[in-house]
Amino acid sequence: DSVTYICILKTCGSNGMNIIGQRIHAQITKEGLLEGSNILSNAVIDMYSKCGMLDEAQNVFDKLYGSGTVSWNVLIAGYTNQDCSEEALEIFETMQLEHVTADAYTYLYVLKACGIIRNVEKGRKIHEDVEKAGLLAHSPLVGNALIDMYGDCGFLDQAQRVFDNLPEQDIISWNVLISGYVKHEHPREALICFEIMWVKNISPNGSTFAIILKA
Repeated sequence: DSVTYICILKTCGSNGMNIIGQRIHAQITKEGLLEGSNILSNAVIDMYSKCGMLDEAQNVFDKLYGSGTVSWNVLIAGYTNQDCSEEALEIFETMQLEHVTADAYTYLYVLKACGIIRNVEKGRKIHEDVEKAGLLAHSPLVGNALIDMYGDCGFLDQAQRVFDNLPEQDIISWNVLISGYVKHEHPREALICFEIMWVKNISPNGSTFAIILKA
């Protein structure tokens, strides 16, 4: 049934088994299971995206009837994770034009795309949208993504400002901030952050030590 296919499609995507994935897609289409099932269609889009077959993923998406936020997220994530950040941001713009509501996961991937291509202007606009939606108060994932985006773009003061304004800084927040300083050759600031972590009784993890040893 649909659940069987969703599980197998996930396996195909995780292991890059595109030929088997295509056969399963053909079987699902033959059985008419895609009609009226965005959940199954999203699994097909995700499988093709993870296999690097973005044209096929786009074709499945384009045939969806009334694609919701999750479907847009799966497609945007696919383009972002395949180093097609410009295309991911174009899809996000189309999503906005069609008045589909973005959620935390949408912003997570579009901010990642902005960081990859160093598009800080677009990142700032998305930051404004995040603020208007009130997501920073409820989603540490989005806050960390903003810090990472500004850090990737070299805007470390802005990254620090976002970090300071987070309701709660978890270990990922600290790691992302410290990584930004190290990435742009500010080891002293990175070490200061590390010392503040200890003062605040935040336990570093393996990633923290790897970053700080580089500093």
